[in-house]
Amino acid sequence: MKSAQRFSTVFTYLGFLLKSTNQHGIHSPFVFRYVTECLYKKPRLSRNRMEDILFKSIPFFGSKNIHVADDNTLESQLKQAFPKLNYENPPFDIMVFKHFNYQTLIRIMQQKGLYNDSMVLVNALPKNQLEWKKAIAHSQITVSIDCYWVGFLFFRKEQAKEHFTIRL
Repeated sequence: MKSAQRFSTVFTYLGFLLKSTNQHGIHSPFVFRYVTECLYKKPRLSRNRMEDILFKSIPFFGSKNIHVADDNTLESQLKQAFPKLNYENPPFDIMVFKHFNYQTLIRIMQQKGLYNDSMVLVNALPKNQLEWKKAIAHSQITVSIDCYWVGFLFFRKEQAKEHFTIRL
Protein backbone atom coordinates (compact mmCIF):
# COMPACT_ATOMS: atom_id res chain seq x y z
CA MET A 1 0.00 0.00 0.00
CA LYS A 2 2.73 2.49 0.92
CA SER A 3 4.65 1.85 -2.31
CA ALA A 4 1.46 2.54 -4.30
CA GLN A 5 1.01 5.80 -2.37
CA ARG A 6 4.63 6.76 -3.01
CA PHE A 7 4.24 6.02 -6.72
CA SER A 8 1.07 8.10 -6.84
CA THR A 9 2.82 10.99 -5.07
CA VAL A 10 5.80 10.85 -7.43
CA PHE A 11 3.47 10.70 -10.43
CA THR A 12 1.44 13.65 -9.10
CA TYR A 13 4.60 15.67 -8.46
CA LEU A 14 5.94 14.97 -11.96
CA GLY A 15 2.62 16.18 -13.37
CA PHE A 16 2.95 19.32 -11.27
CA LEU A 17 6.48 19.93 -12.59
CA LEU A 18 5.27 19.61 -16.18
CA LYS A 19 2.44 22.14 -15.63
CA SER A 20 4.30 24.56 -13.39
CA THR A 21 6.31 27.63 -14.24
CA ASN A 22 8.58 30.07 -12.49
CA GLN A 23 8.30 33.86 -12.43
CA HIS A 24 8.87 34.08 -16.20
CA GLY A 25 5.52 32.46 -16.99
CA ILE A 26 3.44 34.77 -14.78
CA HIS A 27 1.39 37.43 -16.55
CA SER A 28 -0.31 38.91 -13.49
CA PRO A 29 1.62 41.90 -12.05
CA PHE A 30 0.24 41.15 -8.56
CA VAL A 31 1.32 37.48 -8.61
CA PHE A 32 4.66 38.28 -10.30
CA ARG A 33 5.48 40.83 -7.59
CA TYR A 34 4.44 38.43 -4.80
CA VAL A 35 6.51 35.57 -6.22
CA THR A 36 9.67 37.57 -7.02
CA GLU A 37 9.71 39.96 -4.06
CA CYS A 38 8.44 37.62 -1.37
CA LEU A 39 8.33 33.89 -2.13
CA TYR A 40 11.71 33.71 -3.92
CA LYS A 41 13.31 36.08 -1.40
CA LYS A 42 16.27 34.80 0.56
CA PRO A 43 17.06 33.88 3.29
CA ARG A 44 14.71 31.22 4.49
CA LEU A 45 13.18 32.20 7.81
CA SER A 46 12.13 28.67 8.77
CA ARG A 47 12.97 25.13 7.69
CA ASN A 48 9.27 24.42 7.27
CA ARG A 49 8.09 25.61 3.81
CA MET A 50 4.70 26.82 4.94
CA GLU A 51 6.12 28.69 7.93
CA ASP A 52 8.85 30.27 5.79
CA ILE A 53 6.24 31.53 3.32
CA LEU A 54 4.02 32.82 6.11
CA PHE A 55 6.87 34.59 7.93
CA LYS A 56 7.81 36.33 4.65
CA SER A 57 4.22 37.13 3.63
CA ILE A 58 3.20 38.91 6.85
CA PRO A 59 5.61 41.86 6.38
CA PHE A 60 5.26 41.77 2.58
CA PHE A 61 1.52 42.41 2.77
CA GLY A 62 1.74 44.57 5.90
CA SER A 63 -0.60 42.19 7.70
CA LYS A 64 -2.12 43.22 11.00
CA ASN A 65 -4.82 40.55 11.53
CA ILE A 66 -4.17 36.86 11.10
CA HIS A 67 -6.15 33.71 11.82
CA VAL A 68 -4.49 30.31 12.25
CA ALA A 69 -7.32 27.85 11.75
CA ASP A 70 -5.93 24.67 13.25
CA ASP A 71 -2.39 24.91 14.61
CA ASN A 72 -1.79 26.26 18.14
CA THR A 73 1.96 25.65 17.86
CA LEU A 74 2.21 27.84 14.77
CA GLU A 75 0.11 30.52 16.41
CA SER A 76 2.49 30.53 19.40
CA GLN A 77 5.49 30.89 17.07
CA LEU A 78 3.79 33.76 15.27
CA LYS A 79 2.99 35.52 18.53
CA GLN A 80 6.68 35.40 19.42
CA ALA A 81 7.87 36.57 15.99
CA PHE A 82 5.09 39.13 15.42
CA PRO A 83 3.83 40.29 18.84
CA LYS A 84 1.79 43.18 17.40
CA LEU A 85 -0.42 40.98 15.21
CA ASN A 86 -4.08 40.58 16.12
CA TYR A 87 -5.28 36.96 16.14
CA GLU A 88 -8.89 37.42 17.19
CA ASN A 89 -10.73 40.13 15.28
CA PRO A 90 -11.79 39.82 11.67
CA PRO A 91 -11.44 40.77 8.94
CA PHE A 92 -8.22 38.81 8.58
CA ASP A 93 -5.38 39.80 6.27
CA ILE A 94 -4.06 36.24 6.26
CA MET A 95 -5.78 33.00 7.17
CA VAL A 96 -3.67 29.85 7.59
CA PHE A 97 -4.82 26.25 7.31
CA LYS A 98 -2.55 23.38 8.26
CA HIS A 99 -5.39 20.98 7.38
CA PHE A 100 -7.57 22.76 4.85
CA ASN A 101 -11.32 22.65 5.33
CA TYR A 102 -13.49 24.24 2.64
CA GLN A 103 -16.53 24.59 4.93
CA THR A 104 -14.49 26.52 7.51
CA LEU A 105 -13.29 28.85 4.77
CA ILE A 106 -16.88 29.44 3.57
CA ARG A 107 -18.09 30.06 7.14
CA ILE A 108 -15.40 32.69 7.71
CA MET A 109 -16.15 34.29 4.32
CA GLN A 110 -19.85 34.50 5.24
CA GLN A 111 -18.97 36.12 8.56
CA LYS A 112 -17.07 38.84 6.66
CA GLY A 113 -13.83 37.48 8.06
CA LEU A 114 -12.00 37.90 4.75
CA TYR A 115 -11.90 40.85 2.35
CA ASN A 116 -10.52 41.90 -1.04
CA ASP A 117 -6.85 41.86 -0.03
CA SER A 118 -6.99 38.77 2.20
CA MET A 119 -4.80 35.76 1.53
CA VAL A 120 -5.57 32.18 2.54
CA LEU A 121 -2.51 29.95 2.93
CA VAL A 122 -3.19 26.23 2.58
CA ASN A 123 -0.59 23.72 3.75
CA ALA A 124 -0.24 20.11 2.53
CA LEU A 125 -2.01 20.56 -0.80
CA PRO A 126 -1.49 16.97 -1.98
CA LYS A 127 -3.52 15.76 1.02
CA ASN A 128 -6.22 18.39 0.51
CA GLN A 129 -6.83 18.23 -3.25
CA LEU A 130 -10.62 17.78 -3.14
CA GLU A 131 -11.09 20.69 -0.73
CA TRP A 132 -8.64 22.78 -2.78
CA LYS A 133 -10.53 22.19 -6.03
CA LYS A 134 -13.79 23.29 -4.39
CA ALA A 135 -12.11 26.46 -3.15
CA ILE A 136 -10.53 27.50 -6.44
CA ALA A 137 -13.91 27.04 -8.14
CA HIS A 138 -15.62 29.46 -5.72
CA SER A 139 -16.71 32.67 -7.45
CA GLN A 140 -15.21 35.02 -4.83
CA ILE A 141 -11.75 33.48 -5.08
CA THR A 142 -10.17 35.13 -8.08
CA VAL A 143 -6.50 34.20 -7.76
CA SER A 144 -5.21 30.78 -6.76
CA ILE A 145 -1.59 29.68 -6.70
CA ASP A 146 -0.63 26.01 -6.47
CA CYS A 147 2.97 25.45 -5.36
CA TYR A 148 2.41 21.71 -4.85
CA TRP A 149 3.14 21.63 -1.10
CA VAL A 150 1.32 24.88 -0.32
CA GLY A 151 -1.37 26.93 -2.00
CA PHE A 152 -2.64 30.49 -1.87
CA LEU A 153 -6.12 31.91 -2.38
CA PHE A 154 -6.85 35.60 -2.97
CA PHE A 155 -10.10 37.57 -3.21
CA ARG A 156 -8.97 40.32 -5.61
CA LYS A 157 -12.11 41.75 -7.23
CA GLU A 158 -10.02 43.89 -9.58
CA GLN A 159 -8.39 40.83 -11.13
CA ALA A 160 -9.88 38.29 -13.52
CA LYS A 161 -10.16 34.74 -12.16
CA GLU A 162 -6.89 32.96 -12.80
CA HIS A 163 -5.06 29.90 -11.49
CA PHE A 164 -1.25 29.67 -11.34
CA THR A 165 0.96 26.63 -10.91
CA ILE A 166 4.35 27.84 -9.70
CA ARG A 167 7.55 26.08 -8.64
CA LEU A 168 9.15 27.42 -5.47
